[in-house]
Amino acid sequence: MVGIVVFFKFYVKSDGVPSKVEGSSFRRADTLGYVITYIVPLMSMDINSFRSLLLNFLLFFIIGVFYVKNNQFFMNPILNLCGYNILESDSGRVYITKLSPRIIKEKAKEEEEVFLVNIVEDIYIVKENK
Repeated sequence: MVGIVVFFKFYVKSDGVPSKVEGSSFRRADTLGYVITYIVPLMSMDINSFRSLLLNFLLFFIIGVFYVKNNQFFMNPILNLCGYNILESDSGRVYITKLSPRIIKEKAKEEEEVFLVNIVEDIYIVKENK
């Protein structure tokens, strides 16, 4: 939850750096797997059982550590609900944007500049050039 607040409070409001989108093909990141990872354990959790609560806490902690250590925090479906597309390029970059995959592909092909906000390593927010 903290990551989402930081994302919207700081990164989305940042102007970004004029740059070009890298890649020739882009595919949507699979955020459905993220949802299933949390829904199944939550639906089977018995809130009256200490053992069930402890096991689910440990499971969510391990999943959280996995997502953070592997820079997978962008897989959060809340971003999709807020209108963002999460696109992975064949060059290994991840782009979070409100632009459609078709527009991102066109901008990459034409080498048109956009504004990129680097979140971490190869994960960027893409904003259209104003």
